[in-house]
Amino acid sequence: MDVTTREERSIDSEIESNPWRERVRSALSGIPAPVRKVLVAVTGSVLILIGVSLIWLPGPFTLPFVIAGVVILSTEFVWASSILRIGQEQSARLFEMLRNPWILLAVLLAATVTAITAYTIIRPGWWH
Repeated sequence: MDVTTREERSIDSEIESNPWRERVRSALSGIPAPVRKVLVAVTGSVLILIGVSLIWLPGPFTLPFVIAGVVILSTEFVWASSILRIGQEQSARLFEMLRNPWILLAVLLAATVTAITAYTIIRPGWWH
């Protein structure tokens, strides 16, 4: 028994009718569907794992790898498309909030104080 609401069905149809998704699918149309799904799942998962591992390993650009992995996964999987859509909505809301110069100043000050505190605490030999 399908218990999805009308809103969920409209979101699913919106995700399915995404022109970008259709363009990528048409580019990969020569590959059989099961192979394509495995290829997309492996590629997207590897990118996400690289992004997560860069949190601990030395190296920049953690988020672009994670975002690229979710974008690749969203070409074949509806759940990844919904995660991508939620991320886009949240980032748009964040950018809208940061247009207020006072909030932007508060965020920058908090980030600066946090960075200075972390450097002071983590720096080797700071207690000598």
